[in-house]
Parts: sequence; C-alpha cells; structure tokens
Amino acid sequence: MRRVLLLVLLLTAPFPSISRGETPTAAGKKEKAAKITYVSGATVYLDAGREDGLTLGQTVQCRRKGGEVTTLTVMHLASHRASCVAAEADATLTLGEAVHFVPTEIAATTPVSTTTPRSLRARSGNWFRRNGLNGRVGFRFLSLHDLSGNGEDFTQPGLDLRLRGDNLGNGPYSVHVDVRTRRTYRTRSNGSSETDGRTRVYRLSAARDVASGGGKISLGRQTYGALSSVGIFDGALAQITRGRLTAGAFAGTQPDAANQGYSTEIAELGIFSLWQERKLALSGGAVASYASGNLNREYLFFRQRITKNRFLGFASEEIDVNRGWKADAGEPAISLSNILVSLRYRLGDRWALSSGYDNRRNIRLYRNRISPETEFDDAYRQGWSTGLRYRPLSRLTVDLKQRHSGGATSGASDSYTVSLRANRLSPLSIALGSRNTLYHSPSVDGRLHSVNAGSSFGTKHHIRLELGLREEDRTIGEKSHNSTVWYGADLDLAVGRMIYFLLSMETTRSDVEENTQVYSSLTYRF
Repeated sequence: MRRVLLLVLLLTAPFPSISRGETPTAAGKKEKAAKITYVSGATVYLDAGREDGLTLGQTVQCRRKGGEVTTLTVMHLASHRASCVAAEADATLTLGEAVHFVPTEIAATTPVSTTTPRSLRARSGNWFRRNGLNGRVGFRFLSLHDLSGNGEDFTQPGLDLRLRGDNLGNGPYSVHVDVRTRRTYRTRSNGSSETDGRTRVYRLSAARDVASGGGKISLGRQTYGALSSVGIFDGALAQITRGRLTAGAFAGTQPDAANQGYSTEIAELGIFSLWQERKLALSGGAVASYASGNLNREYLFFRQRITKNRFLGFASEEIDVNRGWKADAGEPAISLSNILVSLRYRLGDRWALSSGYDNRRNIRLYRNRISPETEFDDAYRQGWSTGLRYRPLSRLTVDLKQRHSGGATSGASDSYTVSLRANRLSPLSIALGSRNTLYHSPSVDGRLHSVNAGSSFGTKHHIRLELGLREEDRTIGEKSHNSTVWYGADLDLAVGRMIYFLLSMETTRSDVEENTQVYSSLTYRF
C-alpha cells in the first residue's frame, strides 16, 4: 500500500480554464448552459460551479420539448462543479442533459432575491464543504444468533470512511478515499471461538486536471465508470474530454483477491473511449491482463445506453481474443464472454414492457446481510426474462415477470412472479407490497411468498415490516420438503442533514436453520 500512497503524491500540471456557452434569454439577458454529469436519487451533479456564475441557493432549469421544466436548487459549489437537488422527487434526469442558468454577475441585475437560505448558509460554513470535501464516516454492527444449536453465533462491528474532494481549495486537485474495516467474533456450538479482523481499501486515489482543458490524470487505487469490466485497480489513468467525447488509457495491477492488498501478480492495461449525450451514450475499449508475465486475458468491451421517448435500453458485451495457451487448449479465436441486455418500453402512462438477457459470470455482490428472498434472486441471475408492468391507479403498480435461468447449481430453471405495490396511501405515506413466485428446476420445485408494509413519518424517517414464506420440494435423490419462514423490521432515521441511523432485524425459521440477525449503522455525513 505504500507504493499506492507514493503514486498519489506524483501529480503535476496546471489547472484548466473551462468556458461555457452563452445563450440570450427572452429578456435580452445572457444565460449559460451546463451539463448533468451524474445523478444519484434526487441529487444532481453539474459541470459548472462558482467560477461559472453559480451561487448557493440559486435555481437552474432543465427545459424539454413540450414545455416540461424541471427546477434544480444549488446546494454545494466548487470552482467548476455543483451539486443540486431536484424540486420534483420523481424527476427523470439523465446524464448529459442540459440545464440553463443566469450567471451571478447577470442575476445581480434582476429583482430575484439573492438571500441564501439558512440551511445553505450553514452548509457553506462547514470547513470540509468550503474546501471542496464531502464524505461520511460510519459505524456498523452485524450480529447473528443461532437458535438451532447446530450453527454458530457471531458479531461483527465495523467502521467505514468515504471521502471525496473535487477541486480542493478551488484548485486542480481531487481525492477519493473508501476504507472499510471490520472485526468478526465467532462462537461455535462446541464452545470454541475465533476472532478475525479485516481492513479493506476499495479506493485511495488523487487526480489533477491538466492544462489542455478537459484532461485529467488519476493515480492510486481507483475505479472508473467506463471501465466497469475492469473493477478496482492500482495504477494510473489518464483521460481527455472534448465536447461529448472522452478518451483515455490506464495501466496498473489488480489487488490481491483474498485480502484486497497490493499485489503485482496480475498486471493489466487498456484504452477506452466514451461518447455521451442526453439520449445516447456509447463506450468501448480494449483490456489486456497478464499473470506473472503470462497471458491471462485479452478482450474488447462495449456498452450502449439509449433513452428515447418511451424507450430505455442498455447493453454491454465483452469479446475475448484467445491466443497462445488458450488457443492450444481448444478455445476459439474469438468468443463472446459476458453479455447483458436490458430493454423497456412504455405503452402510454399505464403499461410498460421489459425484457432482459444476462450471461455474466462470477458476479460479486457486496451484502451486509442476506435474506431468503435475496438469496433466491442471486442464485437465479443468469438467463433471460420478460416482464409487464401495469398501473391501474396512480398509486398502484402490478408487475408480472417470467425468468429462465441457467445460472443456479441445480440446472436450468424457470420462475414466474406477480408483485403488487401501493404507495403514498393516507397522510402517513403508507406503502404496501407483496410478491408471489413459483419456480421449477430438474431437482426442486418451490414457492416464495412475501408481504411488506412501510410508512414515512416526517420527511426523513421510515419504518418497514416484512413477512415471508419459502417452500421447496426436492424431486431428485432423497425427496424432502423444506419450509422457511422469515419476518423482520427496518427503521431509518435521519437527524438533520448530517446523521443517519439504520436498524434492521430479521428472524428466520426453517427445517434446517433457525437464527436471528440484527444489523445497525450510524453514519455522519460531512
């Protein structure tokens, strides 16, 4: 890891100046346009900031054909970056979409009030925010108590630190940190115990904008969206952006798969490009990796996203080029390895059709806890699916889904699911939901039923209750029947803008296991 830290200190180059296009408004004044660079829930990030004429509390607009207008409020500023909150909770905003605003020097001549809301003044006074830093530190605790007498108890406290800084001190530097540590205490049924501690660094990188304008160099442990097939790597990445086109290259090593430590066993390098606008995004590249100097994998990757009117489509493909020992082992010269396709089309305001295909391999998911429902979903992931969504009422949704899977260890399987969801019922914003699934494979037939109810009190607090039943009949070998019942509750509490608390409890009862899980976390955002 010391080598990674050393790389972080080697960034040099001046800071670019980025100009924004100006458009005359109807009143003869000039307004500027910025683009949406990232969307996370109701938070929208822009590629314009303080030096482009934005101020805290200012409103910007996203205008579309047909007169639709979505208003955003600026909540945080850096020199050329801004984060905003959409006025409409269900606003649909996409990457690359344009927003329009009147710069500060022009807005000052208008009668619009420039008084900054108290909450925004308080946030701008935060030392971290003023210097372009934001992040969170969190404590989490997972406990499992075995009730069958045949398993084990364990407790697992953990700490997380995530830090992001863009244009630090209004300068050209940026940093990203994601460190998680945990300690596990196990007690087995025979009375023996074991303690295990782990610390994982998922990101530790620094970047600097370069003089050519739109360019950036990043060093350290990092990930990059256009390189989703690569995942985490330790090394360097350089990119340059011209309008809607971004191109770049990277080189580095893969972390140790067992402990996420620094390793030089597998080296990899590649090139990539990304072209994006509001309705279309295309990316692709070539990646090669080598294990101890020997060929490990060489492949091409492509990703496409299309958003047009009522159609939404996404696809990703990886094409392996096999040579050397792979060709000698009988592999074809070119093979399609990982493919993911997701399509959705809205038929008016009430109906929507969907379909998908997934043959990805070795899917890794980070989960703090696993319930019988998510366990089922993960086992039956590969294959193809079709779906139909119907909204007979504005607050009621019915989903029908059929899925054929070959990804489970039990062989080819088929499942059929009916889900119901009712939202925002009564002044307490009560939500009700149910799921019913029938599934079949050569070795097992099963049924999964679950119901849940939740409520929002205030604007930031939520409670949710769930009850489920899963029954399976094994049809090969020694026939058996197994029933699993689970029930649980989740509680979310937000204290102001900075503190978030989560408490989740779940009890599972079946013919082969009985346990209770408790998960809690306390997060402070800064």
